[in-house]
Amino acid sequence: SETAVRMAVHELRPALVLHHWWNSPLLRGVMRSGDEKWVAVGHSPLPMPPGYDAYVTLSRFHEQFQHHLPETLVHRIPNGVDRRRFRRPPERPRRPVTIAMLSRLDAGKFPRRLLAYLPRLADLGARLLVAGAGKRRYEIEPEVASAGLGDVVRFVGPLSSDQVPEFLRRADIG
Repeated sequence: SETAVRMAVHELRPALVLHHWWNSPLLRGVMRSGDEKWVAVGHSPLPMPPGYDAYVTLSRFHEQFQHHLPETLVHRIPNGVDRRRFRRPPERPRRPVTIAMLSRLDAGKFPRRLLAYLPRLADLGARLLVAGAGKRRYEIEPEVASAGLGDVVRFVGPLSSDQVPEFLRRADIG
C-alpha cells in the first residue's frame, strides 16, 4: 500500500529512490521523507509526472514523450547491454527462420494471444523458440500442442545469463 511505501522510505532514509513504476496505483509520485533524491525511470511511451529530481529515458523514442519536463532533468541511458556479447553471425539464408523470445512465463509477461498475433509460422517456414520459466508454461504449452503448433513453437526452458547471447545468436529475429 502507499502507506507501507511511505513508512519504508521514512524508516530507511535512502539517499536515492529510483521510481521505476511511477504509473502504478501503489505509488503515484514522490513521497519525500527527507532530502533524498527521487528519479523516475520511464520505459513506456507515457509522459512522466512532474516533481522528480531527475528523469531517465531508455531511448529517443521514450524521450519524445517528456517535452513537458525541464530538459536539464531528462537523461537518456540506454539499456546496459554489452553489444560485444551479442555479435551477429555472418549473413546466410536459414530455414526455418528462427524467432527467439526471452520471457518470464508468468501472467502479465508472456502474452497469451501472441500466437494469434503472428502470421502462420509454418506457412512462412518459421519457428518460435521461447526461453524462460514460469507457471504459465504449463497452461500455454498444451494450448500450443492442441492448436497443432508443436512443430513450430518450442519452449526451451530457462537460460542462464551466459546462455542468452548464444540463444539470440542462433536466431534470425529476437
